[in-house]
Amino acid sequence: MIRHSALPKLAACPCFEGAPGTSEAAERGTRLDGLFRALVQRDELPGGLPQEDADAVRWAAVALRELANGHPVEVDKERCKARTPGIEHIGEMDALCLGGGFHADLKSGQIRNCCEQMAAYALAMMEQHFLTEWTAYLLFCDQREVVRHRFTYHEAQSIVRAVLRAANDDARKPNVCEYCTWCAKATTCPARTDAVESALATQSGMFDAILADSGRLGDFLTKCKILDDFREVAETKARELLESGGAVDGWKLRKGRESQIVFPDAIGRHIKQLGFGRVLDAYGAMSKPKFEKLWKEALPNEPIPDGIFVSKPATKPSLVQA
Repeated sequence: MIRHSALPKLAACPCFEGAPGTSEAAERGTRLDGLFRALVQRDELPGGLPQEDADAVRWAAVALRELANGHPVEVDKERCKARTPGIEHIGEMDALCLGGGFHADLKSGQIRNCCEQMAAYALAMMEQHFLTEWTAYLLFCDQREVVRHRFTYHEAQSIVRAVLRAANDDARKPNVCEYCTWCAKATTCPARTDAVESALATQSGMFDAILADSGRLGDFLTKCKILDDFREVAETKARELLESGGAVDGWKLRKGRESQIVFPDAIGRHIKQLGFGRVLDAYGAMSKPKFEKLWKEALPNEPIPDGIFVSKPATKPSLVQA
């Protein structure tokens, strides 16, 4: 059964199949979803939450209220069901605002494409309520960014049908994409294994030719990233074998080093003897956003003095895949 959340992955690769189990990131996303609904419904959060999670959920709740502009918002799971034509799975939106003509979905982590999933939800709402247009808002709570998708009925229907048609095509072929490591076939997919074999087969004299050709250079780097994925899987398996008393030819486990730390409350008890300046120097510089947050909490009505922030030289550009 194709799930609504799988649609963006299937749009990138029609052979995508979700890996079993849940990741730590996925578990956090589910936890934040529950906290978000609770905050919107009852305007309260439980105690003991990590500050990062609490701040992220509060931002999302405020953003949702601003988008609703006074219209009632529904977050009850049963009332946020999405039954999309052509999809057996019943989807579940995080928030629904019929009066505003939109739904919203909370997303944690990095900003990713969710257009196809949002189109499926939008199509369900337009079918159910006899509408010709619908808006979807993605609340990327860690990045503090709202992404808007506006669909007509025809646009949403075309997007969903195209993904389903490709995913159900018997002649479909896999593509290497950003979701490969989330796929159940990550280590058996021919698109990836062929790329790894190609990267490993670089012969004497070929590498200079790769370096001299920008197109081949980019292709080689992409294949090396796939090889890194395979290496991580192999390292995990090797560690499991060694920790259980097995052997891996040419490899062994190095014992981890134990370290000792001092928590801030202990330092606070001795800060006069140590000296405030020495302690602050030991802790190091604070980022601008962190200082601004600290200042706002302690002195909300006072402006930050001039000359507090100092610019550091830019770091070396990092190479990322476009």
